[in-house]
Amino acid sequence: ERFSVRISFEGRIPAGGVENRDLCTVISDLTDNAIEDAKRVSGKRYLKIEASVRNGFLALSFINSAAGAARIRRHRVRRTGADAGNRNIGLKNVERTVKSYGGHLLLTGAEDCFQADVMMKLKPHDTEE
Repeated sequence: ERFSVRISFEGRIPAGGVENRDLCTVISDLTDNAIEDAKRVSGKRYLKIEASVRNGFLALSFINSAAGAARIRRHRVRRTGADAGNRNIGLKNVERTVKSYGGHLLLTGAEDCFQADVMMKLKPHDTEE
């Protein structure tokens, strides 16, 4: 099945503030989850990624279209479908990575969208705002 998702990115990610492999873990797992959500949407499909530096932390927001509200409990998302378990494996990887940087992951879901917000402490030399 072919589908399209409008993906936009706004902001900047400073070089060296977060190890490349850790940044890839966070971005790829959250992007994969957002695309899986978008597959279920019959209308407008989108993923908006925002990045900024705030008080020495890298702030990332992933906002995507979704079909139906997600139930979130203890950083676990309740969804139905064949890939429901895979989403939580990815979120466990994200949560573990974010915590290793003294940060946190916040998940919120509404009827037509889902949002994952990440804060990761940057290395001291890369905290320019």
